[in-house]
Amino acid sequence: MKNRVTEYKQSMVNIFGIKYGLSEFEAKKAISSYDFDGVLRACNFIALHDDPEIWVDTIYKWVTGDEDLLQM
Repeated sequence: MKNRVTEYKQSMVNIFGIKYGLSEFEAKKAISSYDFDGVLRACNFIALHDDPEIWVDTIYKWVTGDEDLLQM
């Protein structure tokens, strides 16, 4: 399970870089700031079955404060 989480997070980091131009450091900081590990503890079955791009978009909107997009 730990390898799966690591791979999932790495795919999120890659998507952050491609889609939003974030560095690996910035992407990992965004994931950590959002407390994605807390999300995984609460509902890892659901979280890991979502497309990582959905999480990346959600975290990016949260980090940048784009609350209008979060309310959709």
